[in-house]
Amino acid sequence: MKKINIALISDCIFCALCAFAVSFTVIRFYIRNNAAAVALSAVCAFSFGTISLLFMLKRRQKAIHAAAEDKTVADLMTYLALQKDKDNAQLFSKALGADSRKGNYIFCGQEVAAVLFRAEPLGANQVAMLIKGCGKTPDEIICNHVTADAAAFAKRLGVKLTLSQGACTLLEKSGNMPEINLPKMPSAGLFSRVKLRFTRKLCPSLFFSGMALLLLSYFTFYPVYYIVSGAVLVILSVLSLLINQSS
Repeated sequence: MKKINIALISDCIFCALCAFAVSFTVIRFYIRNNAAAVALSAVCAFSFGTISLLFMLKRRQKAIHAAAEDKTVADLMTYLALQKDKDNAQLFSKALGADSRKGNYIFCGQEVAAVLFRAEPLGANQVAMLIKGCGKTPDEIICNHVTADAAAFAKRLGVKLTLSQGACTLLEKSGNMPEINLPKMPSAGLFSRVKLRFTRKLCPSLFFSGMALLLLSYFTFYPVYYIVSGAVLVILSVLSLLINQSS
């Protein structure tokens, strides 16, 4: 699991502060001793902050695991799309314990499975070509993904579709997962990461928040804080508009 980051810590602190504010208000209503109220509220805040941390860590672990699985499936599908059809058929014939294979087709007793991996989803025409090339309707088609028309076409003919996740699970369980060596994606630069954060949707909220702080600066005893904060928010709203300029 990845290390605890600043965002996770700040979320826990926020939850603890909320718990402290609520518990102190309630406890102070019944207990007039401020010191006792603060102590009890601190215990409540610490307990709730700890529970929040454990809860978020558990959810984060699930999210990391799901993301790792998605990456494994995506890498495998890219790898299979770059391999020869006969090599993919041989790989899945081992995974299925097939009796024989011929071209894109795997024969397991009386059942026939067709294997075809492409970078794009298979269309209805490609599914039809697999069926015609087999001489009979295959019982199963193992592929990356299919279009909605292809899925409806296969369902009409009673053909089972084993798509990306199912194909990956089949290879993993049978111990035939290939060694995948793909070029790494170039890491995004600082400007690209900032650009992804500054979307046009942020502009209205940043603008109105900044203008509200600038307006409040006219009515407070310490206007400099409001002026600085408001000006920063307004500038960020302008940047979010300029960086992601629509066509």
